Order: sequence, then C-alpha cells, then structure tokens
Amino acid sequence: MKISLKKGFILILSTVCLCRGLWAVSNNQSGDNSSDSTEQDQAYEDEMDDIDALFEDAEDDEDAEEKDISNALSVFNNKITFWGSFNAKLVWLQEMYPSPSNRYPGASFSSYIGITIRPYKDLSLQASFQTIFPSMDFTVYTYFLDYNVLGYAFLTLGRTKKSWGNSTIFDTNILDDKATDEYPDASVFLASSTSKPTSYDLIATVPFFKGQIEGIISYESYSETSLSPDFFEGEVLVEYPIGPFSVGFFSKFWNKVAGTHKNNAYGLEFTGDLFDIHLTGWGSINIDFETPEITYARSVIGVSKAWLNNPRMGITCEYEFIYNHQQEDQYDYMHYMGLKYAWSHVGGSVFSPSLQWFMGFNDMNGVIAPSITISVLPHATITFSVPVFYGNQTVNYQGATITSSADKPVIFGAAVLSLSGAF
Repeated sequence: MKISLKKGFILILSTVCLCRGLWAVSNNQSGDNSSDSTEQDQAYEDEMDDIDALFEDAEDDEDAEEKDISNALSVFNNKITFWGSFNAKLVWLQEMYPSPSNRYPGASFSSYIGITIRPYKDLSLQASFQTIFPSMDFTVYTYFLDYNVLGYAFLTLGRTKKSWGNSTIFDTNILDDKATDEYPDASVFLASSTSKPTSYDLIATVPFFKGQIEGIISYESYSETSLSPDFFEGEVLVEYPIGPFSVGFFSKFWNKVAGTHKNNAYGLEFTGDLFDIHLTGWGSINIDFETPEITYARSVIGVSKAWLNNPRMGITCEYEFIYNHQQEDQYDYMHYMGLKYAWSHVGGSVFSPSLQWFMGFNDMNGVIAPSITISVLPHATITFSVPVFYGNQTVNYQGATITSSADKPVIFGAAVLSLSGAF
C-alpha cells in the first residue's frame, strides 16, 4: 500500500508527539514540571496545525494555477479561431483522338489559412492568406471586420469574398461583373477561380420581419496615388420569403472608369422547393436611359433533385439565355445548357460515378464528360474521366488548350489525384 508524502510526514510527527505525550505523562505521574508539559503539548498542537495549513496552501496554489491556465485557454479559444482549407492535384491528360501523342501532365496546389479574432461580443476581425502553386504566390486574400449594430444591422468593412446568385453551373454573381463578361464555354466545369478579391467593400445588412436588405459600396482602385469617386460602385439586394420561395430584387451601379463602366442592371431572383424539386431563377437587364434601350440581358433557370439516403445522388440542369446589344462580334441572342449528375459511393462502395454535359446552341459545341471517382484514402480521391469535346470551339481544360471542330471531336483520357481538406 502506497502512502502519500503528506500522510507519511503527518504519521511521523504523530509518532513523535505520542512519544512526547507518554514522556509527559510519566513526568506528571512523577509530579515534576506539570505546567511545562502542558505548554509543550500546546506548542506541538500549534505546529501540527501550521503543517496542515502548509499542505492546504500548496494544493490551493496548484488548483489556482490550473484554473488560471484553463481560463486563459478558454478566453483564447473564445476570442481567436484559426481555420483553413487546402487542395492539391496531380493531373495526367492524354489525348486519345485524333492525336494520341498529345499528353499534358500538370500539378496545382492552393491553400487558405485564416484567423478570426473576437475582441468584443459585437465586433470581430477576420483575415485569410492564400498560397498557390505553380504561380508561387502568397498573398493576403481577405481582411475585414464585422460589426453588430445593437442587433438591428450588421456592417462589414474591408476586402471580402462576397458573392450573390443562386445557380450551380452558370455564373450569377453580379458583384464581380465587368463591362465585358466572359461567355460560357466547355470550361464551366473546372474549379472556381482562385484569383483574390480586388475591391474594398462596405456591406450593410438590415433584417426586417422575415427578410433583409443588403447594400454594398465597393471601391476598386485603378490608381494607388489618389481616391477618386469614379472608382466607386454599388449594389442593393432586397430578399423576402413568398410562399415556398425566397425572392430577391437587386440592382447594380457600375463605376465610371472607361473600359469597366456598364449600364445599370436591375434584376430578380428566386429559389425554393416544390414537390421535392429545387427550383432556381435569376435574371437581370442593363438599361441605357439616355437612348433609352436594353443593352444587355441575362437569365438562368435551374431544376435540381437530390436523394440523400440510399441511393445518395443528385442531378442539376440549368439553362442560360443572353441578349447582347453592346458587342458587335457576338450574337444578339445566345443559348446554353448544362447538366451535372453524381452518385455518391454506389452500394456503399468507394466508387462514385458522375456525368457532366455542356451545350452551346448557337455554335452547336460543348463537352460531355463521364467520370468515376475512387475514394482510396481519407481526404484523397482519384478520378478517371473521358471528356469528349465537340463542335467548333477552343477551350482550356486542366492546363491544355483544346480545339475541336464540327467534323472532328477531341477525346481525352484524364486522371486526377486530389488531396483536399478543411479545418
């Protein structure tokens, strides 16, 4: 049986005191110095009390130190949070038809590391840092503060990655639209852009009843030496639920810098579920009030369905219409369609097949890409795909420039090893 240091020390002292007590008793029995013996006994009792207090103080100090460390860690965790994500890819792209000698190896890496600081309950600061390979860039990606105005409004100030829109395949984020927008092509299924935000935003969000109003003032400097009102642009969005749908009305006002200015846009969007079918709609028009005329218009409608149990799969189909009356080298009316289908872990296996299809109806071109993804390790997947490019087009796919024609499609075999995660 083990005896603690404290108990052992007390036991020794108790033995000594007992011996002294017996010695005192024998002296009393002899009738010698009875008053001296009583005083000595009291001294030893006081000494024992002091020793017990000494051990109690030591335990209290240890408990206090542990509590201080625990409180400090709790305050740190409540006020400072680290987070991030990463994605690394190794790609092998082999042309199968018409030129089997063409092959394109490639690699990419991107990561984001962020920190959120909450010095007060109503204010927080956030910054994130981006690393990209092969460009070897390390940049400050976002940095901004959030402020809660007594629960009645929310302000965000700084460089953000704010996005509007409700589509899955086509781009409906009007916040980053410029004077000349890129038109959809077979590259719509590639990973989203890793370019960093370039504007500084003041975002105000005001809830009302079941909806909210959001206003944004953006400043994108084209000169580092001056602050010009011509660089400002703004957006307003009003959202409110109507029946099973969330409906939003929005507008955007572009800056007045030559080359990036565009006529004001006004639009409507909705999203919601009806009979277990997810429906989305988005549309905007740009109006020149001096003419007056509609110079540009774009709309996207989408239908999707998800099965979340067994089987676990989903399908999305979207159609985009564009009216363009501002660029002479483009069609006045353009039509596009895209489809995505995926079945996750068929029968509980490591195999997940998918299918992607894009079609541009004006030039009758596009891509169809059946794929299968194998989940080999935690955070790691390997995907085999056979994309077929058809029609007159030139697109960039996984680092390769691909040119197909109406009478000669281009068929590739692709293998992509991906390692990704978030923390």
